[in-house]
Amino acid sequence: MRPALKIWAAVLSVALMAGLPGSVHAQAGGDPTPAEKAGDRAMTPQEQKELDALFQQVLANPANTEANLRYARAAERFGQIRKAMSTYERVAINDPANVEAKVGFERLKMYLEPPATRYRLAIGMQFETNASAVNSQISPVLQGFQKLNGSPDGAAVASLRIDDDRQFGDVRWFTRAILYGEKHIVHSKFDYDFGSINSGPAFVLDNGWIIRGGPAAEIGFQGYNYLYWSAGAAGELLIPQPSAFRSVRFGVLKADFTQASDSKDGVVFYAQPEFGWDHVLTHGDTFLIEPYTSYYMAFGHNHQDRYYLLGMTVTHALPIADQFWGFKHVFFVTMLNAEWRPYAGHEPLPPNLNKGNRMDWRLQPGVRIVGTNLLDREITAVLSYDFDRARSNYDSYAYNNHKFALNFIFGF
Repeated sequence: MRPALKIWAAVLSVALMAGLPGSVHAQAGGDPTPAEKAGDRAMTPQEQKELDALFQQVLANPANTEANLRYARAAERFGQIRKAMSTYERVAINDPANVEAKVGFERLKMYLEPPATRYRLAIGMQFETNASAVNSQISPVLQGFQKLNGSPDGAAVASLRIDDDRQFGDVRWFTRAILYGEKHIVHSKFDYDFGSINSGPAFVLDNGWIIRGGPAAEIGFQGYNYLYWSAGAAGELLIPQPSAFRSVRFGVLKADFTQASDSKDGVVFYAQPEFGWDHVLTHGDTFLIEPYTSYYMAFGHNHQDRYYLLGMTVTHALPIADQFWGFKHVFFVTMLNAEWRPYAGHEPLPPNLNKGNRMDWRLQPGVRIVGTNLLDREITAVLSYDFDRARSNYDSYAYNNHKFALNFIFGF
């Protein structure tokens, strides 16, 4: 691991440890979990009598929504959290349009869920015919693209994502940290390292949707050299199933680049919803549509790096085999990404080269073979090909890039 990446691995680890006391394993054998703390408390005789009477009404008419809700409200009020949650869940299943039941179930489920920390480690190799094309979608700060010299190159790629979710008092708290690195075989100037962290509370809204968000920060290095940092706020809106509208990510970040790239200093606003449908063409397939947009308000001279971005990614995952070569399931995935990016200005150019404000567009089709649960473990293999075709009214920003990659993702 490069020195820059080592430093930020330590920084992110310290941040996680400071904000998230104890590990999952330590809590399992030590202090009681939030679910245990929220266990059914002893009721007074009057509370027990009232709850029993409401339960008899449920037994007399189990399908009656109002009788079940009266029981769930009283159970929650008297500290019988599990009884309340199971009743809300029963109503939500029998009466999907009932908002109170859905909100009650999601709220208590979030409160009762034990603390959990999830790790996803991805390692792999990739080869690009134009490895110098700067086109990272890891961060909304780095969505610009340009052609440097068109050199082909291979790279080793590794990333670690940490998702932590736990209860602090009456507040559910999430933290997500990401480390990413590329090490190229021929041209080290194309190497890229990235680290980010986002942490904040989670709440259930009145309609049952879950929103979580808080402070966010990230840092990037390119070719062993510091490139930029950004800080701001980011969040995510989660929509419980069944719903085609599944989630939306959003945020605002202030970015500061090195002096050599200070025209990119600015503020970026972004949003990316996700819509999904299961069992569209056959049982087990998934169809996703992810439109996204951002406004990069760069402060540089002539607004040469200020732009709007409109894009969309369409993905279809089709199951093609089960129990194949050690994988439990194998999917064939097709993807298509399209972007349009009009700029507010352009680089200072002689009159004979001036073509007005810069405008870029991009089309990227791709395919993947995805194998899941290798040897009954949480291991996923992804073999992928992408054709990245970028065009611009300024030729220096146009390129083609063929990318081949093989990655293994370990979950634990």
